[in-house]
Amino acid sequence: MARFPSRRVGARGSSCGSGLAQNYLKQSLNFAGFTDVGLSSLLAVTKIVNLSSGNTYQFRTRARDRADNLSAWVTGLRFKLQVIQDHDTSTICYGGVWTAQPISTIYGGTTRYSTRVNDMATLTINGTRIAWVATIGPNRGKALVTLDGVTKTVDLYASTASQCKVVFLKSGFAEGVTHTLSIKVLLRNGASASNRVDLDGIIITQPIR
Repeated sequence: MARFPSRRVGARGSSCGSGLAQNYLKQSLNFAGFTDVGLSSLLAVTKIVNLSSGNTYQFRTRARDRADNLSAWVTGLRFKLQVIQDHDTSTICYGGVWTAQPISTIYGGTTRYSTRVNDMATLTINGTRIAWVATIGPNRGKALVTLDGVTKTVDLYASTASQCKVVFLKSGFAEGVTHTLSIKVLLRNGASASNRVDLDGIIITQPIR
């Protein structure tokens, strides 16, 4: 089964005074009413939830202390999730030789990869939070990521393979601003068996007010 995006959300209470007894977390999907999100324990402070592209989400949290006092709800900003998958060639411009490969266990079920140095994938996007999802492993190379002219080298090498990893993340952008993102294949480090760089997907979040 193909994997889909997930996001860690917080349910943070305070242990001051009588002491924390329970945290609560609720989710609203597509402007509907809030429903409970089950936490792993009464005192859990984070939860990884699966999100779907094109949907709008909002979360809120509160806490109860041992004296049975409830805090007010703290509600996060509503946001919309957009996922650009590797096969969306109307959005992603591939330069060089990028090979499409179906892999059922990765995000969206497919990936595109290149092993040729200087091959590049470029796209123009709009969002306040931007993430690149790819596979890391012993046969993965390095990439030069450029976002609005600012560059960062991302090394995808790891001694153990791991899929669906957020390998690049930037947030805090102003709303309504267009950004240009490019991913260029670099020469691998000496420990890696390949220059291979995968593009499984780009995840974008945009606040909804």
